[in-house]
Amino acid sequence: MSRIRLGKCWIQWEEMRAALIPPQSAPETTPLMDDSSREHRRKRKEKAENFYSGVATFPKSFTFQPIQQGFYFVDAFFLLSGFLLTYLTLKRMKASDGKMDWIWFYLHRHFRLTPALAMLMLIWMFIFPEMNQGPFWYRTEENIDSCRRYWWTDILYINNFFPTNVWDQCIGWAWYLACDMQFYYLSPLLLIPLYRFPKIGLGAVTATCIASFITTAVIVWENDFQIPDQCPEILYGDSTRVNGENKENTVGPINTMNVVMSCTGYAILPWKTAINRAGNTLRLNLVYDKPYCRVSPYLVGMMLGYLMQRIGKRKLTLKSVVVAGGWITAIILYMVVIYGLYNLYRGASTSSLAARVMYITFSRFIFALALAWIIFACHYGYGGVVSDFLSWRFWTPLSRLTYSTYLLHPVLQNVYGYGSATPIHWSIFNYIIFSAAFISLSYFCALAMCLLVEFPFINLGKMLMTEVKGVRGNGKRKR
Repeated sequence: MSRIRLGKCWIQWEEMRAALIPPQSAPETTPLMDDSSREHRRKRKEKAENFYSGVATFPKSFTFQPIQQGFYFVDAFFLLSGFLLTYLTLKRMKASDGKMDWIWFYLHRHFRLTPALAMLMLIWMFIFPEMNQGPFWYRTEENIDSCRRYWWTDILYINNFFPTNVWDQCIGWAWYLACDMQFYYLSPLLLIPLYRFPKIGLGAVTATCIASFITTAVIVWENDFQIPDQCPEILYGDSTRVNGENKENTVGPINTMNVVMSCTGYAILPWKTAINRAGNTLRLNLVYDKPYCRVSPYLVGMMLGYLMQRIGKRKLTLKSVVVAGGWITAIILYMVVIYGLYNLYRGASTSSLAARVMYITFSRFIFALALAWIIFACHYGYGGVVSDFLSWRFWTPLSRLTYSTYLLHPVLQNVYGYGSATPIHWSIFNYIIFSAAFISLSYFCALAMCLLVEFPFINLGKMLMTEVKGVRGNGKRKR
């Protein structure tokens, strides 16, 4: 392998042109405030009252529910991952008469994901602590201590099982990668039957999905988990109301404010202690990041990939009533998941244990079914304006940066959050400004990550695969 060819992995002018996004200017840093005086602390608390009232009001708004329930969009990525894996793998197996290089199947995945994850860990441990300062910046040491002890669990993709406490994870948001990689590791157990014995394969996928439902239902029932399970911290003054009980807020008004900011999705601040004291840890440890509770959207994606691979390039003709019925059903399923807790959020109803078990067990599966129809309908020409929007060329360069954006965006949120010296005045406009700033900066930083780490290692993996195939081919010809 020549040095010139190896160097080309890191010189990617075409990738830069394809993925280039206009950079956004970084927000100015906030000067540190003297937090020592009692009067100053009182003023900060008064300023935070707007945030308390805002957070107590907006979750009760009908239009705010898609943001409140934004955690379900994680399952969209599980769906897409299962769909693409099954569709592409079955296509390769069909082209090669069922033969697959399973060693490369796993190595390629690690070349694709691990280098960027390792770089993120280096940034998190050595660069992030020097990126800002503020009244709560000392709490970043908690994250660094976790990484010193458990960094290897992220590299091995077992961080959703060990450490056993979710708040001790090195990269807290990498639980998704652990689940996705574990699904990938085990996928040949379903892919091979789907190709060679389709009925057995479909039965295995169905049985796995049912087993996931039963496991989740039993865990929720035994622990009497409450809903909404994503964000139970609703604030009342200096206390936190969780599952109907008032919990004393011992971490201060800014920290409690940041708990809710983390729940609404655009800032992660000193929230570990607050949520731990709010009693949310058990639910996260047992359900939220466990593959056996999160696998159903992935399996929906696998079933969709199998179906579309079987149909292939044939023109699919559906009656208008079938298309209309599919879209109406998908919309209803979406509304059930996103707005199913609306009355609960605004205090108009309460939930029984049976209802909580049903919702937590099936909501992610139902959400995945709705998205599966959108993919299916758009692919076969029944998507209309939805297909036109999703097929817009504007999304293509952004889609190439998605993985690095996912890895880096919480770092930027933490840099801002831990360094904040003043509470934030809550309003929808400010929410939009924060969201736009974090999204823009995340994609800008992701571009650098892709050009320096992600794309080069993908190219290097392809190059190594070509070399290995060449060596194998020469060996066969000599024989």
